[in-house]
Formats: sequence, structure tokens, C-alpha cells
Amino acid sequence: MMALVVKQIKVIGVKVQHIPGGCTGLVDVRVAKLLKDVLRNRLESWITEEEAEQDSESPRREQIDSGKKPALKS
Repeated sequence: MMALVVKQIKVIGVKVQHIPGGCTGLVDVRVAKLLKDVLRNRLESWITEEEAEQDSESPRREQIDSGKKPALKS
């Protein structure tokens, strides 16, 4: 409902439909569940990728923190 947010959403070409207060329970539950499932899966994938990236950088970070030069990759 914030004007700035609505404006930015419209800029990317999405039509905004406000749901009146007290009516969210009337929204098609299948659509809402599908959207939540997609968002949850994307969030979990993003978190997993970030953790994997951090894990792969850990040995290098430990070497840098200890003052050792990191090994060169072949």
C-alpha cells in the first residue's frame, strides 16, 4: 500500500491489486500456497548457495586471518 513500493512494482510492469482488509481469507488459497512455496524454495536455494560459497572460501579466509599467503589455484 506504500506509494513508493506500488510505484516501483508498476515500473517493472506488474499490475497491483489491493486486497481490502479482512478479505485476505477469500483469496484463492491454491494461488497463495503456490506463491509461498515458490518463494520458500527460492529462498532455501539462495541460502544453500550462499553457505556453499562461504564454505569454499573458509580455508582461504583462515589463511588470510593467520597471516599466511593463500595457495595459488592451478
